[in-house]
Amino acid sequence: MGELCTQQLWHQSIAAGKAEELVDMLMECEEGKAALKKAIPAPVECIVINRINSESSFTAYLKRNEKTEFLFRLVDHYDDPNSCEPHPLGGCDITWNCEDEMHDWIEEQVEQMLDNDARNFFKLTLDVDIPERDDDGEKLDPVAYLEGEGEEWNETVNEKVREILMETDNSTPQGESIIFTPMDLFNFEQNGIVKKHLVVFTICEEAF
Repeated sequence: MGELCTQQLWHQSIAAGKAEELVDMLMECEEGKAALKKAIPAPVECIVINRINSESSFTAYLKRNEKTEFLFRLVDHYDDPNSCEPHPLGGCDITWNCEDEMHDWIEEQVEQMLDNDARNFFKLTLDVDIPERDDDGEKLDPVAYLEGEGEEWNETVNEKVREILMETDNSTPQGESIIFTPMDLFNFEQNGIVKKHLVVFTICEEAF
């Protein structure tokens, strides 16, 4: 009975225009904050692909899955994202007018990774196991190790990134799309789910 009365009071307060005050009260205690967090859907992280040419443009929202995870890892290591140029769609604005600019950006992200992060990245992207130390017990630099083994890691990673950005109709081995479909976007809107744009890659198609 007490619970029913409480619910009636909540409804009456909302009907009286006191919804914001109720939220403020919930935010004053940890239990209330937890309840609000549980009620509000978590945002969905994505990478925006914005391909442009002289005649048209194409925009897609890249989802995080086994085929795209390596690119999200690169974005996670983007240097000082808080000071980057913001894009009107949200997230950092990264524009590449040619493949060389993409190549340089990829190298910058890999070079600033911690050794363990770099090993995990190369395992994920190239399926290569890099030991932590050499035969003498000295720590190995993952990039130097690959280059010493004759592995052209940068060319392979470049091609994988290019494939993701330019061939958005690809899917995972299980048949999952690498981008959010129109139905996905519709469902997000209907359920109040917000897309969190990490970066917006703007690409000049003629140069790729």
